[in-house]
Amino acid sequence: MKNTEINITDLKEFLKLKFSKLIPDFIYEGFGDYDSNEIDILYELEKYGITNISELEKIIPDNYMEAVTELGIKFNYLGTLRVILIINDYKKYISNYNEYEYRNFWEIANIKSVESIFSFYNISVDEITNETRERN
Repeated sequence: MKNTEINITDLKEFLKLKFSKLIPDFIYEGFGDYDSNEIDILYELEKYGITNISELEKIIPDNYMEAVTELGIKFNYLGTLRVILIINDYKKYISNYNEYEYRNFWEIANIKSVESIFSFYNISVDEITNETRERN
């Protein structure tokens, strides 16, 4: 599973095992209300350069579970993965998206949770937003 090409079944299994201590209090199982979210996250991971579970595991901050617990925030699998990608390298993440796609992310995200986790990792939401606008 870890070195094979990433697929939704293995991704769900990995997330369930990796974050078992956070489910259901801080992470909701699943990718949200739309079936397309599963396709979207696989596409986002591929655009980011993540092709297998091992690569994904390497970019998860060691203290991510501690941060989520301390902040009391809640995300589903989709939000969790997007946040991890942005925390790892927000410039790389936004370089793969146009402003419309980026705005769409903020529309569906729990803004207070996103801002608090980014702040925990010293990432400025305003800086990300400004860079996205400048790039487009």
